[in-house]
Amino acid sequence: MVWLALALGRLMLAAGVLLFVAAHWEALSPDQRFVVVVCGATGPRRSSPRC
Repeated sequence: MVWLALALGRLMLAAGVLLFVAAHWEALSPDQRFVVVVCGATGPRRSSPRC
C-alpha cells in the first residue's frame, strides 16, 4: 500500500506543477518557455543544475 500512496503522491505533485506552469505560461518570456520545455523533456532523464 505504501508504494501506491507514493505513486499517487508523485502523480498529484506532477499535476500540480503542470497546472502551475499552465497558469503562468502567458507571463513567461519565450526564453523561459524554452527552458521549461527543455527541462521538462530532459529532466527525468538526467540531472542538471539549470533544471
